[in-house]
Amino acid sequence: MIEIKEYLAQLYDRLGTKVSEENQIQIVTLIIDIKRENPEISNSKNSLYLDVKKFISLYLRNKRLQDYGYEEYNYLLIRDYIMGSGFNSKQKLKLLVYTRYLLLSLSYEYGWVEPLIKKASLELSFRERNLSFILQISSWNSFTLLLSILFIYILECILLLPAPISCMSVCTLIPVHYSDCSISNHMLNVLSLHFSCISNSAKIEFNSLGIVFFALWNMLYAIVCVNFLFKNLFSKFEVDDKC
Repeated sequence: MIEIKEYLAQLYDRLGTKVSEENQIQIVTLIIDIKRENPEISNSKNSLYLDVKKFISLYLRNKRLQDYGYEEYNYLLIRDYIMGSGFNSKQKLKLLVYTRYLLLSLSYEYGWVEPLIKKASLELSFRERNLSFILQISSWNSFTLLLSILFIYILECILLLPAPISCMSVCTLIPVHYSDCSISNHMLNVLSLHFSCISNSAKIEFNSLGIVFFALWNMLYAIVCVNFLFKNLFSKFEVDDKC
């Protein structure tokens, strides 16, 4: 192990000398491979995280400066160095966002990195028990958005059931007959509350607390939908994630 550390020190010393970018890439690649094979020395001299970050920068910028200006790069190599080096969720996310920044600045295609950023961000929120995890799940795709709206709607149906004790009631649903089945009739009444343009839609009466509750509940629908639009449509305008 001492010999490996000494060899790494020599490699780092070589990086400090005037060597070409291609040689720097080869040296950093060798350093990363040694550290990946020997995790116990992954923080020797520099952290593996900084080594990988340096490699990504050197590698992509060097490719961009090749004779034709747009030399193909091996995205699988970059992905493997980020996702397969034992980094925690936060480090993965930072490296992925940094990679996307470089790809954008160098006019490279970056579609492959977007799903990885979403996955790493979701994993980080889950591990940190962050409430944004719920919003990220709901905005993952159109299917999860529909599931989220359906879940909120079912909750609303339950909350608008008649209160077992009158003092617990914050609102009173004035139903309209849509169906002979009491369950489906209740669900249709709740649904009609969101479509005031329907002439025979159900009505609801609130006390002061009920008005606040209803406003917050409608905001929940709006937050879920706006979050989906932001993540899946506005992101096309290259709004960078902060991390």
